Amino acid sequence: MTKLILQVRAKSLREDGNSIKQISHELGVSSSSVSTWVKSVKINSNGLSRINTRVCEARARASHVLHERKILRVKASSMKAASLSKNLLLSTGMKYMLAALIYECEGGKSEKSSLEFTNSDPDLVRIFLRLLRESVSLDESKFRVVMHLHSYHDEAVEKNFWSKIIQIDKKQFLKTYQKHESGNAKPGYRGCVQIKYFDVNIKRVLLEGKKILAIKLGL
Repeated sequence: MTKLILQVRAKSLREDGNSIKQISHELGVSSSSVSTWVKSVKINSNGLSRINTRVCEARARASHVLHERKILRVKASSMKAASLSKNLLLSTGMKYMLAALIYECEGGKSEKSSLEFTNSDPDLVRIFLRLLRESVSLDESKFRVVMHLHSYHDEAVEKNFWSKIIQIDKKQFLKTYQKHESGNAKPGYRGCVQIKYFDVNIKRVLLEGKKILAIKLGL
């Protein structure tokens, strides 16, 4: 092809939405030459549609690649965590220390109140109570529970849910704290529970855990 023919063909291809790189490959000329020839060309509606399609496809491919990379990172993290905890022995002492550290982060610290543990994560609440029950002698009748719910929650449904999670009879649930603010329901959010145990000495035992661990670590 002569240079003139190449230029005409390049402009036609550009009008149809082809990229500089595609035109360069199609005509066998440099990208810089193509860029100069088509810089004033207006892309037609079909060409714009093709470009939009390519952009969407490129974004989809990029999203897929990022998703696959995330899966690999998550898998690597899970394998690392499994390796680090491989020799973990859940002795009574270890269960106490774990319960103490969880309480240190999420529990009430007031000297005038008994044990109060508040959280919205069912798994964390269940883990804390399991560790506490298996490391410290408790009187189950001293437990009380206050649910903190939004206006969109069904109180009866959530009481059944939390009673099963924490293994505390519904008769030991106190009056629910109801938030009446407007807002959309959060998928999967079951409200928040405050676990009360009316024995201040148990709370004191848990709050000693941080001090004991610091001594063990030589801090």
